[in-house]
Amino acid sequence: KKDRYVLNYYPNNTAVSFYNDTLTWAAYYTIEKKKSVYSTEDKYSVVYKNKHIQDVILYVSDDTLSLGDNVIDGFFKLYIRNH
Repeated sequence: KKDRYVLNYYPNNTAVSFYNDTLTWAAYYTIEKKKSVYSTEDKYSVVYKNKHIQDVILYVSDDTLSLGDNVIDGFFKLYIRNH
């Protein structure tokens, strides 16, 4: 069985993350321009109210979202929309 990660953002500014069918976290979020380890210029980031570090938005399109932890040696995540 292949592992499945799901990240949902809702219009009420709530984000939820699942690993397989298990809820791993939920948090309120905002989108803000912040300093980033990826650029000398501020980048749009997802800032979570009661969660870990912010996620820098590296790329977004109709069906793809790329996020990076805003720390040195952080993780990079790629999400593909499931239609």
